[in-house]
Amino acid sequence: MIRVYIFLFVIGTMGSVLYGAKWYYEDTQEKIATLSANNLVLQNATDTLNNTIDTLEKEAEQQETNNRELQKALQKSEEGLGKLRKRFSEIDITREALADPADLEKRINRGVDRLIKQILEDTTPIDPNDDAERVPERDVDPRDSNED
Repeated sequence: MIRVYIFLFVIGTMGSVLYGAKWYYEDTQEKIATLSANNLVLQNATDTLNNTIDTLEKEAEQQETNNRELQKALQKSEEGLGKLRKRFSEIDITREALADPADLEKRINRGVDRLIKQILEDTTPIDPNDDAERVPERDVDPRDSNED
């Protein structure tokens, strides 16, 4: 009878050990699967973060380049504005209007036409086939040119 008890004890012990090993194996495999899935999610998040950082760095460089170009354009515009202010301070419009109003009118109209044309060129591409977007040119005598 003792043999039967020892046999049952050995079988019970071996069964418990085998069941414990099976449980440990399945639990370990489940943890490995969870960790692998988490690792994949983290890897995707890292890739996305790196791509975002690269994109932001490129955009920052582009903005810096654009800012430098805009600063140069601003300086050029300020120089032109300074020249215009100097020129306007030299011009006595009242005296010129009293002396030759027709010539002053032609020069002002020509300047306005150039300004409108320049604004249109700067803001919209002009389709050569579409005459609706073109500004009509005024008939101006080339001898009346006052290019300063």
